[in-house]
Amino acid sequence: MHSPTEPGALEGFKPQRDTIDFAIAFTIGAVAGAVATLLLRPRPATRVERIRKELEPYRKRVRKDARRARKGFGEGAAAAADLGGALRDAGREVVAELRREMKEMVAAARGEIARTIEEGLDDARRALRKGARRWPMG
Repeated sequence: MHSPTEPGALEGFKPQRDTIDFAIAFTIGAVAGAVATLLLRPRPATRVERIRKELEPYRKRVRKDARRARKGFGEGAAAAADLGGALRDAGREVVAELRREMKEMVAAARGEIARTIEEGLDDARRALRKGARRWPMG
């Protein structure tokens, strides 16, 4: 027998039909597998998708913190409203007290003015009586 590396060694060789069918089927299967792999492979993530995926843990934490902040803000707003109501009530009390004091001061001033006028009239009447006694009429 001749060695397959010798020139002309494969001249009379005819592959069998089964071998050819196997080689064709193997090639078609390999090509179909490669095409299927290329078609079914997920498309590469876009820059936005990659960034979104990287930020996902932070997004959850931010949502949780935002919920806490909203709750705290609501409590703070309620506390501010309560404080505002307390300040309003205190202001009303101060204004009412000032009104009472002003009424008392005005009443005292009126009384003092009335007393001063009365004293002045009394003095004027006495002076008139004294003057009338000094000057005889008629």
